[in-house]
Amino acid sequence: MKKKILFFRALPQFLFRCFSFSGHYSKNGQYVKVKLSFLFSFVWFSLLAQHSQFTSNGPMVIPAGIIASKNADDLERHRVWLNMANPQGAFKQLLIGYIEGATNAHDNMFDGETQDANPYLDFYSMINDRKYVIQGRALPFSDTDLVPLGYRSALVSYFTISIDQVDGNLINQDIYIHDKVTGVTHNLKTGGYKFYTVIGTFDDRFILRYTNNTLGTDNFKNTDKKVFISVKNKIITINAIDNLINEIDVYDITGKEIYKRSNLNDAVFQIENLEFQNQILLVRVILENNNITTQKIVF
Repeated sequence: MKKKILFFRALPQFLFRCFSFSGHYSKNGQYVKVKLSFLFSFVWFSLLAQHSQFTSNGPMVIPAGIIASKNADDLERHRVWLNMANPQGAFKQLLIGYIEGATNAHDNMFDGETQDANPYLDFYSMINDRKYVIQGRALPFSDTDLVPLGYRSALVSYFTISIDQVDGNLINQDIYIHDKVTGVTHNLKTGGYKFYTVIGTFDDRFILRYTNNTLGTDNFKNTDKKVFISVKNKIITINAIDNLINEIDVYDITGKEIYKRSNLNDAVFQIENLEFQNQILLVRVILENNNITTQKIVF
């Protein structure tokens, strides 16, 4: 009996390690491997249901006895699979699932942390400082839930975040990605979100959300209302009242930074000779008092 208990305790981590990401970075290879990891996670749920006698006296804890009393296919669950990929084939997928018995903290029964084995790309959700490719979250599902997303890129590239598939209540639910760098909130149900990145690890750039109550490309709110941004004759003028400008960043609509100036210490600043025309740009202004203004302009 003790050997059986140890076997079933070790099985989920064993399966996840065996079927997590290898060093390959081609989209097809990564896609198959991540699908296998999800498949074997639910094999593990089924095994728990079939061996619930191990939970009464053994060290394993099953949340509120829910899984022990049901087959895995009977659990209420609402899931979304997200892909992050670039045109050259770098690819990573994550899963967010709202499922019976899960909490919004770490759950050994549901959550799978990233192995970070892909040399080119990692994409994950966050719980505090831990990174997950599979994260179970608590029911009932609420459209006010916020899930931080991060990534690691070894490439300077454009990437796209998109929905691979959804089930449960999420089939009819809008799903948004909020980019904290550009201020854009994009509905992934209408298509993927394209952005530009440099090399690095960015644990707090994105938020997965289900309402558009934050600020997107059509609605920018200034945290400091005494900043005015205008465009005339292809010159962008930034005017700060009662404060000084510390930094100005300009992004195109994909999130690529096209202009940056810092340590300005000026109340008024003009940007000239940008090689862009007839498109939407995002201008972010950071003042000396650390207040931030972000505004959409047509240039």
